[in-house]
Amino acid sequence: MQTADWALTISILSAIVSLASLGWNVWSKFIYPKPVLRVHFSMMGFIGDGQPWHDPFLNLSITNHGPIACTITHAVITAWKPPERKPVYGLINPTKNIAVSIEATDGPFTNLPRKIDVGEEFALHFWAGERSFIGEEIDRVGVQDSFGRYHWCNRRQVQKVQREFFKMRDDGKLHKLSRSL
Repeated sequence: MQTADWALTISILSAIVSLASLGWNVWSKFIYPKPVLRVHFSMMGFIGDGQPWHDPFLNLSITNHGPIACTITHAVITAWKPPERKPVYGLINPTKNIAVSIEATDGPFTNLPRKIDVGEEFALHFWAGERSFIGEEIDRVGVQDSFGRYHWCNRRQVQKVQREFFKMRDDGKLHKLSRSL
């Protein structure tokens, strides 16, 4: 092959790559866009009524960064199954109304599904008591959207919440279960 043949071959290949990337950009941005959700997991508590920080709860905050609205269908976790160390998925129960009761729930679909517009934030609250879902085997916490995609918080956030939770548990500062969930 001569230099002109190599130049033609390289030009044709670069034109194919350019057309493929143009097609992918049009597809992903205009034809079938998917939302970008940011998920944050933390332990929070109430302040006020003449008391310091009290009644801890777990907070899962979801923010839609666009480009389209999204519907959150489930709050989920992954945990390690002990003997084989295989990851398993589970649904977690948000509280019904944390202002009324920090442990009342209607099951894993409380306050869900929930549509989140672009730029909107939505938070799910979970009871942080002696029989809460948080434990050593929990690896990830997140949500599932109507597209079937999982959106996870950072693993460091889960580890930080676990450290806080275990410290409070060891100090005896966690609430006892007042009724059977």
